[in-house]
Amino acid sequence: MVFQILANRKVRELRAYAIIAFFGIIVIGGMAGIGLVAPVAFIAVLLGLWRSNRRYFNYFAGISGLVATAFIFLVTSGNKAVINLFIPIIGDTGNLGKSLDIGQIFGIWPSQDFRLDPVFKPLTFSLIGIAFIFVISGIYFSVVKSMWLIPSLVLGCVAVVSTSYLWGGIWLTGKAIAIASPIFLLAASIGIYEIWMDLGKESRRRFAPYRPRIVVVVLATLVASGVVVSDAFTYKNVSIAPYFQQDELRNIGEMFAGQGPALIPEYSVYGSRYFLRNLEAEAVSELRVHLIPTRDGNEVPRGSSADIDSFDPATIDYFQLLVIRRAPNASRPPLDYNLAWSGKYYEVWKKIPGVIVRKTLALGSSQFPGAVPTCQAVTDFLADRTKNEKVYTVARKPVYVVDFTDGVLPAKWLVWPASPGRVHFFGPGSFNRNFTVGETDKYAMWIAGAYPGRLRVLVDGVEVYSGQSVFEGNLNLTNPLSGVELSTGAHVLTVLYDSPLFMPGADLPSAFGPIYFASQTASDVKVKQVSISRIPELCTRNLDWIAIAK
Repeated sequence: MVFQILANRKVRELRAYAIIAFFGIIVIGGMAGIGLVAPVAFIAVLLGLWRSNRRYFNYFAGISGLVATAFIFLVTSGNKAVINLFIPIIGDTGNLGKSLDIGQIFGIWPSQDFRLDPVFKPLTFSLIGIAFIFVISGIYFSVVKSMWLIPSLVLGCVAVVSTSYLWGGIWLTGKAIAIASPIFLLAASIGIYEIWMDLGKESRRRFAPYRPRIVVVVLATLVASGVVVSDAFTYKNVSIAPYFQQDELRNIGEMFAGQGPALIPEYSVYGSRYFLRNLEAEAVSELRVHLIPTRDGNEVPRGSSADIDSFDPATIDYFQLLVIRRAPNASRPPLDYNLAWSGKYYEVWKKIPGVIVRKTLALGSSQFPGAVPTCQAVTDFLADRTKNEKVYTVARKPVYVVDFTDGVLPAKWLVWPASPGRVHFFGPGSFNRNFTVGETDKYAMWIAGAYPGRLRVLVDGVEVYSGQSVFEGNLNLTNPLSGVELSTGAHVLTVLYDSPLFMPGADLPSAFGPIYFASQTASDVKVKQVSISRIPELCTRNLDWIAIAK
């Protein structure tokens, strides 16, 4: 656009568009955006002055040279004020771990993870060298033909990447490399095209009819193959965000906007920081404003999730909303919360004004939402209850868990030691597991973990689910599969997994299991007050929790 303005000086609209685009890039990209647009504008001004007034051109070039020299002197002398004014230093390496390689700017980096070294290093860096030659050629031919946009863009990218690399920290450098890579590949493509056309001239063909062009084709094919292979490595080793789960959080954020603060007891960066931002959301393992310890006094580790029963009601009493993952093994939230909304993946529970919960006896485990308490545990819990306090409880139907690790596994499939019932797998495979249910009912089937390929599940030889590509950053979280009618007695579960040939995440090591069969979730259960005469029955029933409240 800047160069169109030079060619069409009377088109005022173009000038307005250029100004809007300039400030738009600054607003979006921050101060680093100056490094991208300033070189383009600088070269455009130089060209304009060269065409219109050579005297002003000399003044402008001289002053610019003095300013650049002074800036370089201040930066190299260690003046942090000047450095921080343009590029804030970010020292935290975070998940990157180390600086990215500048060679990645050419888009050739065949690695399972861009943070790791590439495979076949000699070949990779040879292709990067060829791409560099094509980039230089593209810049040269662009200057010769007065195509100033390409050298301006390359210069802008070099400015952004170099300043970020020297002073901005590895995060800004990584972003700068990602932004600059398409520009460098564009310059390389122009270089390939111009060399091909130049070698096709009559004078060149007399000297060497075809061989130089064949060399260009071979080298260009190698560079293009390096880019395609690198993209394929990335494509097959990337986890796709769970769209439907995130979309449901977006819906919750819109429905309950302004009714927070809200607590989400799972690790969901996009959920807590973005989709639920209008709920003043906090997460138990990140983005915490308040201290949210579990009952044992510890904090939930970063990246982990926790059942709502892991927290004492007094700890979460501040939150007006609880955004809970709908799951077969999830506990019903405390007595002073009522169900406000239920979706396929999440439930929203709203605080009841005036209800005071003094204490709660949490039951169940990571796999089971309820358990049968011992009579001694019930007696000890109710020992300090006063006459004015009431006892409440929630009964839970049994949940049946099919342990994936309990039996023979396919080749290359391993038991996942960190979590019960889970297997680590790479490649296709299948297995059978026997399980028993205690009563005839319609059960919802859920699975924990993630799988990039196609999953099929059979019960007693009948296919009850077929689907693909479920990704979760936290493998303890569950996703619903389907419903199935089961009769009392023994059944056979068959799991068949087909490894995808070319799908996102196809080469990622994955893990899933166990599968849950449950006839209810937390949103289906009811809180009941327990009369004095029926308190002895509490140690004979499968309960979610027992609470004492005023």
